Amino acid sequence: MRIWHYQLLKYLPDSLMKTLWEDLQRVFKGERDLFTNFIDEEDDSVVSLFNYSMRLFVLMDKRKIKVSDESTNIFTDYFEKHLGDRIETFDEKDAAVIPFVNIHTPYYLMYCGSLLNEYFELGLEDYDEELNHSMNVKLNDVYKKMLQAQMEKQDSPDDNDGGSIIPQA
Repeated sequence: MRIWHYQLLKYLPDSLMKTLWEDLQRVFKGERDLFTNFIDEEDDSVVSLFNYSMRLFVLMDKRKIKVSDESTNIFTDYFEKHLGDRIETFDEKDAAVIPFVNIHTPYYLMYCGSLLNEYFELGLEDYDEELNHSMNVKLNDVYKKMLQAQMEKQDSPDDNDGGSIIPQA
């Protein structure tokens, strides 16, 4: 199971969105693996999972990707059990919570982006060039910001290691 970085959800081809939705169903049932154990380590893991799932659900709905009634019931049951009446009071503040803030770092974004590029290069049938290009424009912007932040850190007098972005041997 792979929980793609939330900022890349809109760049997933339909087939990977469907797979992610199926993976989330297993998470809702309590299954975890090496790639999903982090979910339970988040401070407000249920809110993160809810926001992440809703982001995916909305994107799937926009693309007219149908989900089964059974999966919708699994989703609803899970969040009614864990959030109860809180679901009814979810507002913009709750919706703005960045899902999985401890793992969905810029580095994880770049990692997931490289995996999606690999899917594209290997010829995943429904992964078109425009979608991949749009994702790479986003990743390029993030990478530039990461480099800029590193350069500013390097110029900081409080930095003891020189701020090198090249790993030391």
